[in-house]
Amino acid sequence: MPVADAAVSLRGVRKLFGRTAAVDGIDLDVRQGEFLTLLGPSGCGKTTTLNMIAGFLQPDAGAIYLAGRSVDGLPPFRRDIGLVFQDYALFPHMTVAENVAFGLRMRRINRTEIASRVAAALDLVKLTGMGDRRPLAMSGGQRQRVALARALVIDPTVLLLDEPLSNLDLKLRETMRLEITEVQRRTGVTTILVTHDQGEALVMSDRIAVMNGGRIEQIATAQEIYECPATRFVAEFIGSMNAIPALCVVAEVDGRCSVEIESGTAIVRAPQKVRSGERILLAFRPERSRVRAIGRDGDVNALGTVVQHIYLGTRTEIHVELAEGTRCIVETPNDRVAVVPRVGEAVILTVEPEDCIAYPMNVSGQ
Repeated sequence: MPVADAAVSLRGVRKLFGRTAAVDGIDLDVRQGEFLTLLGPSGCGKTTTLNMIAGFLQPDAGAIYLAGRSVDGLPPFRRDIGLVFQDYALFPHMTVAENVAFGLRMRRINRTEIASRVAAALDLVKLTGMGDRRPLAMSGGQRQRVALARALVIDPTVLLLDEPLSNLDLKLRETMRLEITEVQRRTGVTTILVTHDQGEALVMSDRIAVMNGGRIEQIATAQEIYECPATRFVAEFIGSMNAIPALCVVAEVDGRCSVEIESGTAIVRAPQKVRSGERILLAFRPERSRVRAIGRDGDVNALGTVVQHIYLGTRTEIHVELAEGTRCIVETPNDRVAVVPRVGEAVILTVEPEDCIAYPMNVSGQ
């Protein structure tokens, strides 16, 4: 059964294409007014999940609830959802106002109310006064706003966004993701976004569900997922992550373990089960590591050689090859204070133990 106050609930939902499970028995609750993102690589099941919520696909097993009501077998137009597609799906022969009004006309709303609600929707997305324009005479960002207004004007219970910014250039994507987030906050509509773009997910979401192989690897806030990835897959998929081989000396009972590398031992976090004596991967973010001439006692230290610099404007990536052959990236800000070692220079890569996470060596995503 669904959680009482959930806007969307999935229970054991499974979808097969032939013998392949595109979605493999997931459970999910989306809170009222929440902005939740389904994030993952191509083929992970996120779009299939969205299509089942929308009613374009029917699950082979499990149940879907909207506002506590089962929608199994219910067609999309009876699910009280708003949809924004990747390609906008606007009618080119209609004006902006006619496009926005389309769903209201299908619901046989009277003309006076349609005019009022269309004007309010266009104002909400900053298109006041543009109702007489044709979509093809507008920019990509403006067309996306029209699509958003059309989805919101019907006052949906749930708003579904299917990769809505993927056709826009970088600067426009950055602007639109903030504008969509602002509109969602103002309206309070429960929203589910599908994307493979980590930046969109981190900026826009209240929570993120990271998917892999038809399953949800982790669902949490952006900060929790970035700082405390629950699995090795999440750690490697979200942002950049270094990983060096190490040995688990003692597996603790409180989600930590003692690990051994060439510089000694340290106690680090272990969100997945590791065993004493097991070879593990020690993961850490590039921005949490440093290169120094001499390491401090108690840090996780590894001897290496600088092999490359990559200048990225606000920061520089220092690529370090460790003595055992692993390559790591260290990010340092371009603040005129940080000293960037020369290519070929021997350095000690240093990370504080609290910034390291241990994962099983032989597991990549479960």
